[in-house]
Formats: sequence, structure tokens, C-alpha cells
Amino acid sequence: MSLLPEHLRQSLIVNWELMIVAPEAGVCPDLYPEVKLFAPKGCAIWLLTELNPDTNVAFGLCDLGLGQPELGYVDLNELEALAATDGFEIQVDLEFDTHTPLSKYAELAKTAGRIEDW
Repeated sequence: MSLLPEHLRQSLIVNWELMIVAPEAGVCPDLYPEVKLFAPKGCAIWLLTELNPDTNVAFGLCDLGLGQPELGYVDLNELEALAATDGFEIQVDLEFDTHTPLSKYAELAKTAGRIEDW
């Protein structure tokens, strides 16, 4: 089972490839989240910007609902395994659209102690 529709997966991979060449070009892009995952029966939210297709590990802003959202990596294989567990559901917000870079989400989440719908 894959959490991500193929078009979103490909968007994340394109960003991952961009981040590989960016340091060589002398730039550090502030990417916009491409994907929002959430647990409807909990308070976990992940705003993802990139995905390594070889490892299925994504980067983004991760909020497990503990009051300490942070930038980091999440293994989508582990999330998919959790989603297969009885009673735990993870969904993709197919209506998620942003015009805000990840750094701004991280700044606001740090102040609020959680990812909110800004």
C-alpha cells in the first residue's frame, strides 16, 4: 500500500533531485510543502517537501502532536506499516495547497507548538 498518489510522489522526488544539485549551484532553496499527511483520529501532521526514491524517506515538518514540531525525516515505509495497523489511519490531504515555504511553516509551528491551518 502506498500512502502517496503517484503525481505527489513524483513532485517530492523532483524536489529531492533539486536539493542534490542545489549546493553545487551555490543555492539553498526554501521549498514549499508538496504533501500534507495527517492522522484523522489523532493530531499528527507531516508537511513534506522531498522524497528520496531509493529509501522512501521524506523530509519535511513533522508534528506528532507532542507540542514540539520539528524539521526532519520520516520513513514512509514505517508510516505505511503504521497505517496498515488496525485502528491507525493516515491520509493525504488532497486539497492541500500552499504558497508558503517550509521555513515559514516551521517558524509558525514552533511558536504555536503545533502545525495549524494558517
